[in-house]
Amino acid sequence: MTRLGGTSYSPAYLIIGVLTDANTTGDVRSAAPEEVVMHMRRTTAVILGFLLALSIGAAQEPKAQQPAKAPGTAAKAPGTPAKAPSAPATDFKALMQKTLEAWSTMDVDKVAPLYDPAAGHVYYDIAPLKYADWKAYAEGAKKLFADYSAVKITMNPDAKAVQRGNTAYGTATSHVEMTKKDGGKEAFDARWTVIWEKRGDDWTIVHDHFSTPLPEPAPPKPAGKKK
Repeated sequence: MTRLGGTSYSPAYLIIGVLTDANTTGDVRSAAPEEVVMHMRRTTAVILGFLLALSIGAAQEPKAQQPAKAPGTAAKAPGTPAKAPSAPATDFKALMQKTLEAWSTMDVDKVAPLYDPAAGHVYYDIAPLKYADWKAYAEGAKKLFADYSAVKITMNPDAKAVQRGNTAYGTATSHVEMTKKDGGKEAFDARWTVIWEKRGDDWTIVHDHFSTPLPEPAPPKPAGKKK
């Protein structure tokens, strides 16, 4: 903008005013030579001022800002596959191992902190058919361990766990060795499924299924020879 006498005028307005000055003050062709010269000088000056204002305005116009790129990040090429989700922060396999080690002590009080004591959480063990809640499960375990002097539960390498938000589950097979108070030994393979829910910063077991498969069927006896 150009200011004249305290008033702002655009360069285009000034050019139009100068170019039409002859029509408002008289025919340029009938004006004195000095007036024609002055008129042309004014017109040239205004045109030059208009072009200068355009160049300054273009130089000062802010450029569109590009979104900032995080340091050390490279542009993602088209068709690049999505990055695989990172492993969960909790080591559920270690938590499974901790649970089996607690059961191997045969001390239910050491196992209890790992389980949700609220009613309504069903647990399955080798026997009986089911426990309706943790209280029943703990009492049943105490009765079972009363006849044994030692228990060892070894988790197999096939253990795995999956987390979905505040819920997670784990599966594993294991080998169990039990020593009775009378010296008798028992050994068997078992399968285990465990479900956790996150409570604050801790993962608590809300369902547990520990069982043994049925014995493999005996191989068929060879057919006898016909007489």
